[in-house]
Amino acid sequence: MLGEAENRVLRRLFIDYGEDIDTKGLVTFLEIKGVITEEKADSISCNDKLSNREKQNHLIRTLIRQSSEGLQPLVKFFEQNSVNQRHISEWLSGQINEIQNGGNGRKEETILSEMKESVKLQIKYMLVTSRVPSVKKEVKREEMVAKVKEALSSFNNDDAFFVVLHGLPGSGKSSLAASVVREEDLFLHQFDSVIWMMDHHENSKDLTRFMSDLYVYLMDSTELSGKESPPIDKASIIHLTKLVGESLIDHPNTLIVVDGVMTRETVSWMDHLNVRVLATTRNALLFEDVSQPMKMIKVDGLEELEVAEILKGGREEEVDRETVKKVRELSEGLPHVVKQLHKLAAGKKKELNYYISRIDRSGILSLPNANSYDKETLSATLENHYSMMLPELKEPLNSLVVFPPTVFVPIEILSAVVPVDVVDNEDVIHELSIVMERLAKLGWVEVKEEETEKERGEVYRVPRIVHEFLVKKEKRRWTLKREE
Repeated sequence: MLGEAENRVLRRLFIDYGEDIDTKGLVTFLEIKGVITEEKADSISCNDKLSNREKQNHLIRTLIRQSSEGLQPLVKFFEQNSVNQRHISEWLSGQINEIQNGGNGRKEETILSEMKESVKLQIKYMLVTSRVPSVKKEVKREEMVAKVKEALSSFNNDDAFFVVLHGLPGSGKSSLAASVVREEDLFLHQFDSVIWMMDHHENSKDLTRFMSDLYVYLMDSTELSGKESPPIDKASIIHLTKLVGESLIDHPNTLIVVDGVMTRETVSWMDHLNVRVLATTRNALLFEDVSQPMKMIKVDGLEELEVAEILKGGREEEVDRETVKKVRELSEGLPHVVKQLHKLAAGKKKELNYYISRIDRSGILSLPNANSYDKETLSATLENHYSMMLPELKEPLNSLVVFPPTVFVPIEILSAVVPVDVVDNEDVIHELSIVMERLAKLGWVEVKEEETEKERGEVYRVPRIVHEFLVKKEKRRWTLKREE
C-alpha cells in the first residue's frame, strides 16, 4: 500500500498530466511488472463503459491498495515511453526525492491565482457533492477562519487528528466550519477532498445511522469497481466499521467534517477510525479521551466591525457606531442573535432601535424567532443543551445566577457560593477549579487568567444569554414550588 505522501503525489500526477498519459499502456506496463494483477488490469482496460478519466481514477485506487514498490514503476514507464515523456519522469523523480528527504508531497509552491481553471471547477464540484453548506457573505470571520486553518495546517504530517470548534448554541460554529472548508487553497496544500457529515443525534443508538451515511459517501466510486455495494440496512457496528475502514483506503487524504457532535460514541468511533476530523460541538468534554492529536478552538463572539457588517446587510448606508456598540454589548457578539436583529429590523433604523431596547429591557430570549434553528427557539436549544449535562454540574451552574453577567468573579469569591463535593475545606478551590473548567468547556461560563501585582488567579463570568436562561429557569422553579 502506498504511503500518505506518495498518495498525494500520485493524485497530483493524474491531475497535472492526466490528459497526456497513455492509460492503457500504463496499465499494461504495470501488469507486466507485476505491480497490479491481471484481473485488475482487465477491469480497467477492458471496461468500455468507463471514460479515460474514470479508468485513471480506478487505476489510482488500485495502486493505493496494491503497489508495494512505491512510485518507481511509474518513473520507469515514463522514461521508457515511446512518446518521450521524460519531463514527467523527471518531475515524478523529484517528488520521490523530496519525500525521501522528509517532504510530505504537498503542492506548497502553487499560487491560488495561478490555478488551472479545471482544478478550481473540480474543487467547486467536490464541495457541492460533499454537501458542504453554502455560507452567506454577511460577514467573513477572517481571524477565526485563519485560526482554524492554522490548526489544520499544524497537523500537516499527521494521518489522523481532531480540530474541535466548540461554543454555545448560536455562536456560529457550523458557519465557521463551512467557511473554512470553502477556502480553495485548503485543497491545494492540504486535502484532496472533504466529506460533510451532520451528527446531531442525541441517542447513542443512532450511531449506526451516522456510520451508514458516512459509508454511503465514501462509496461514491462503487460503480468504477464494477461491484455492488454490500447491503448495510441491518449491518452491525462492527461490520459497518470494517466497511468504512476499507472505503477510507480509497480516500487517503480526506477531511471529514462532523457537524453538531452530541455523544461520546460518535467521538470514540471516529477516533478508532484514524481519520482527519474537523468537528463542531456544544460539548467539548466529549473529546477529552481521544487518542489522536487534537486542538480545541472556542468560537468567540463577533467583533464590532463584524457586527456592523451584518447589521448593514449589504446596504450603502452605515449603521451608527453607538448602535453597533450597543448590539455587540447586549448580544455579546453571538452571530445568531445579531442576524436575528438584522432580520427583524428589515433595514429600518426605528425597528432596530425598538428590538435593541427590548433586549435591554427583557433579554435576548424575548426576541421573536426570526431564524430557523435546531429547536424552534434559541431558548429551547439552550434547554436541550442543559438537559444533556451531567447532574453534578447542574447545581454549580444554577448557583452562578447570583453573579452579574458583566463581571468576572475571582474563584475565591465563587467558592463561597458554588457548591462542590469535598472532604477537606482546603480542597475547595482545587475542586471548584475543575468544575468551572468543565462548565467552560460546555460554554456555560467564560474563563480567563487574571494577573495582579501579588498573584495570578482564575476569574470567571457567566455570559449574558446564559445568565438570562438561568434566571428564567430559577423563576419557573419557584413558580412550580409555590403551586405545590
